[in-house]
Amino acid sequence: MSLTAALRSDLGHPWAFDSAPRGVSDACGALARLLGEVEEHFSASVTGGETRRELARVFAESAAPDWDGYGGNPITFEAFLRTWLFILALPPSIASPAIVPEPSGEIGLEWSTSEGRTFVVSIGKQPQVTFAGLLGGGTKIHGVANFVGLIPQEIAGILLQRFSRRSTEAWAA
Repeated sequence: MSLTAALRSDLGHPWAFDSAPRGVSDACGALARLLGEVEEHFSASVTGGETRRELARVFAESAAPDWDGYGGNPITFEAFLRTWLFILALPPSIASPAIVPEPSGEIGLEWSTSEGRTFVVSIGKQPQVTFAGLLGGGTKIHGVANFVGLIPQEIAGILLQRFSRRSTEAWAA
C-alpha cells in the first residue's frame, strides 16, 4: 500500500473495523448500530481521520525549502511520521489540536481554549519533543520530553486535565 493510500484510510490503525452487518438477527442489528456509533465517535476524536488528514495536508504544503516565503525549513518525513504516531497515541478524549507547521522544520500540535489556555507540543525528527503552555491562573510550563510511542506523562497529564473534551466542555459552561 502506498503512503497516499495509507493516509487516506484507517487500515492498520488499531481502531479500524468493518461495521457492516454480517448477520440477520436482532442482536446482530443492534451490535452493528452500536459499532457504527463507536466508529462515528472515534472519527470525531483527535486520533480519528480529520486530524490525520489535516496533518497530511500541512506536511504536503510545508515539505519544500522556504515553504513559508521567509526561509522556513522543510517539514521532514521523519517529523511527519513522529507527529502521526503522537496523534495515534493520544487518548480519544483529547480535544483535536490545530496542526501548525513551524519554520524550524517541526510540526506543532496546539490546543487552545476560549479562556486563553494554550498548550503546544513541537515534534521534529528527533525523539525529543518540546512543549510549552499557558494554563491559566498565571501557570506557565515548558520542557522537553522523550516520545518513543507513548505520550510522556507530563504532557499526558496536562492534556487530560485541561484539554480533554470533557474539561473544555466544563469550561464552556
